[in-house]
This record gives sequence, C-alpha cells and structure tokens, in this order.
Amino acid sequence: MTSLPDWLFLPPAGMDAATYEALPDETCKYLEVIDGAVLVHPGPTRRHQNTVRHLANELERICGSALAITTSADLRLRDEPLLIRKPDIVAHDLGLPDDAVLRPAHCRLVVEVVSACSATADRIDKPAEYAAAGIERFWRVEGDRQPMTFRYRLDPATKRYAEDALDPDDFGRHSDRNQGHRTHRGPGTRWDADSPPSDHMSRPRSRAGEEWVRPPTAR
Repeated sequence: MTSLPDWLFLPPAGMDAATYEALPDETCKYLEVIDGAVLVHPGPTRRHQNTVRHLANELERICGSALAITTSADLRLRDEPLLIRKPDIVAHDLGLPDDAVLRPAHCRLVVEVVSACSATADRIDKPAEYAAAGIERFWRVEGDRQPMTFRYRLDPATKRYAEDALDPDDFGRHSDRNQGHRTHRGPGTRWDADSPPSDHMSRPRSRAGEEWVRPPTAR
C-alpha cells in the first residue's frame, strides 16, 4: 500500500510558508495554497499549454526588455494565512532575482487561461484575490479553438477590476502593420489557438468597437 506524503497531514492552521518552501519543486508544480489549505491540480491539457505558450511568446516579443514574462510561477499573495496562486502567465519586474519570492508588488499583469477543472477559480476567486492584492491588470482567456481574451484594469477606489479600455497612453510599442490581426466587436479579442495572436497584440485601437490586446509597460 502506498503511503501518503507527510505534507497532506496539516495542522489546524494549515500549511505555512516554511513548510511549502521545503517541498520538492516537482511536488509544488501541481499545488496552490488557499488560506493554508492545499489544492492539487491535474496536469494541463496540450491545448491549454499551447494557448499559454502562444500568448506568453507574443507578450515577451512585445514587452522586449521592459518586463519579464513567466508561466506557471508561484505568486505569493499573502504569507498568513498562506495564499499562493499559479497564474498561467505573469508580466513582472525584469530585475527580480530568480530565487526571490514573486509578490503582487512585482506584477503588472496576470493572465488565467480558463480550464474546465478551475473555471470558478479562474473567473471569480482568482480575479478577486489579484484585485485585493493590488495587481494592476488581469486578463482572462476563454475558449479552446478560438480563444477570447477579456481584459480588466484595477479600479483603485473600489479595489475591483473593470473592463480595460486600453488607453493608448498607458502602453508601449505599437505596430503599424495591417495584416494578420483578428478582432472581435466587444470587450474581448479573439484569436486562433493553433497559431500565435500576431499583429493584433500590438496594434492600437482602430475602428469603433474593435480592440487589439497590448501588454502593460513597466512603471
């Protein structure tokens, strides 16, 4: 009979930061910690991984040396009780050392690609936690074959996310190329999961009702 790992037997206060940091990296890869309670995730599907990879690559191309783009990294939202999430993509300060704990103050954007097994968390729980932690922007990607990106920006007065109008003054590099973009009328932007979301990622807003996704610049 296979014995259960020791970390499954937690004290009433739940897992603390020291216990989590002592776990092997291979174990932590599948864990999130919510108020000290451990949440174990199944491995992502290939399509989910492809969606994350395409979007992360495009964000990295556009951000250049302004921000670092990291996938599936531990984001420590709170130490007590311990709250650790693993956003699919984080745009954070470039100078953050590899061994430093990633915290909300380092982040400019977090992205969640919605999965069937985490839909409620991706749509409700995580945005509320990211907003409460003061992270400026949140993107949620919905759909498999033709994903749609919904973009939100923090309202500092309410500490809640509101739809992001993508003010051109708030963003960096723009592209004047006219080919390859996919648009959707409304709050989201559609793109093909089987190919990178090309020029529409960096082009300024065009005709009324059509928007292109652009990354945040470093402060």
